Amino acid sequence: MLSGSFFRAALLLTSGLLAVAQANTNQQTSNLNFQSGEERAATTSFGYKEDGASWVIDSGAGLTIKVDQGTCDITSMVWNKAELQIWQKKTHINSGLGKIDTSIKSLKDKTVQISCKTTGLEHTYLFRPNENVIYMGTHHTKEQEMGNLRFIARLDRKPIDNPMVPECKIDNMTAIEGHDVFADSKGISASKFYSGIPFIEDKVHGVTGDAGGVFFIMSDYAYERSVGGPFFRDMNNQCTEANELTLCMFSDHTRTEDYRYGFHGPYALIFNDGKQPAVSDVDFDFFQDLTLTGFVPEADRSSWTGTITDKSAVLGNSSVVVAFSNADAQYWVKVNSTTKPFTSPLMVPGTYNATIYKNQLPVGSEPITAMDRVPLAALSVRALDLQGHYNP
Repeated sequence: MLSGSFFRAALLLTSGLLAVAQANTNQQTSNLNFQSGEERAATTSFGYKEDGASWVIDSGAGLTIKVDQGTCDITSMVWNKAELQIWQKKTHINSGLGKIDTSIKSLKDKTVQISCKTTGLEHTYLFRPNENVIYMGTHHTKEQEMGNLRFIARLDRKPIDNPMVPECKIDNMTAIEGHDVFADSKGISASKFYSGIPFIEDKVHGVTGDAGGVFFIMSDYAYERSVGGPFFRDMNNQCTEANELTLCMFSDHTRTEDYRYGFHGPYALIFNDGKQPAVSDVDFDFFQDLTLTGFVPEADRSSWTGTITDKSAVLGNSSVVVAFSNADAQYWVKVNSTTKPFTSPLMVPGTYNATIYKNQLPVGSEPITAMDRVPLAALSVRALDLQGHYNP
């Protein structure tokens, strides 16, 4: 575990006090192996090899991935002897990056790292011994041609046929709005837009079928460079010709603010027997020892612990969320009680706008400076009441 700096500050918000008491960078991460030895014995050894113009990575526990050396497209995903990749399309960033610079290497802990570099973007695949997981991170510095940033797994519907929700399954339907919304003869609609989950709730999402399950698992920082705030939701699944499972880092369908650039992730694509996994089923801690472009390790972050005092009882028993955002990053934390302390995720140092949400309605905000090793005297603290009037 990594520790950071400690500092104190106070913030008045929403006719009450949001006391930022202390930065605490201690976190605990459990690593549960979702592969049971009784369920699946390793029949091959972990590692990679070249196969023509591709790299083939064997997890040693039932998963084999093939990556095109010229494009970094995933062209094959064999899980328990079943090919999950639909042959007509590929799995990749956006709709593919075209011809790019790629490299592969084994790290000291035997992790296999594939780097994919093009102008304005660097994507990384990481494979760990005996884990049926593709760990990933994406760093970008300019807007891509399609205006989005996503990772999309295009799965064959024969082995993986079940969508996230029934409303994402588009069979025997006609497009009624572009190629995004469909309807049948009875007027029942289906769309990938039905698969959205608010970022604050989106820790795991995936699809299943006779071959098992494929799921995205997001780390605590997966959405810090995305846009839209805690309640924004994007398209995660569409089941048409392929069962398309997507992680949208940002989308141009409903742009709510300027894009954020930097490192998106870590996130992981896992393969299992179809049971909904837990976030703890993967361990992102090894990223702390890597030197990936744009990745901010926990040693350079701090978390905020504070309380809300609501003297006018405006918040009542409502669901309360405190969010922190600036042009570079966004974070949030659920507050179960306005009388008890809350702690934010580990944040990149900087000046943030702190916002209190009642249910999903912002009821007040205040700029704060959350910088590493900054004494109390250097922090700007102002009071804000519910009517929006600032007090010195």
